Amino acid sequence: MTTSMINKALDLEDKVSANMKKASAILQAMRTLESEGCKLNDALTGNLLWAASDLIDEAVEAEDDFLNEQREKDLWVSYQQVPGSAKLKAVE
Repeated sequence: MTTSMINKALDLEDKVSANMKKASAILQAMRTLESEGCKLNDALTGNLLWAASDLIDEAVEAEDDFLNEQREKDLWVSYQQVPGSAKLKAVE
């Protein structure tokens, strides 16, 4: 079970990171277009903001679900620095 939870923690980290990068890219594109004088209509602005918000909400919900699963199983996963590397690894 421990390996399964560690794998879930790593998958969660990947999902959260990917969703935040996507949301950030959407918002950055909106800022860039606005700064270049490209006016976005209200419908497009709303759709882009909803998309970014949904990505962030999905990441937060995934973190909450994993935290609740750890609590239910009383099995906590954390991260530690890999010696001699800038990488982190999940540990029980």
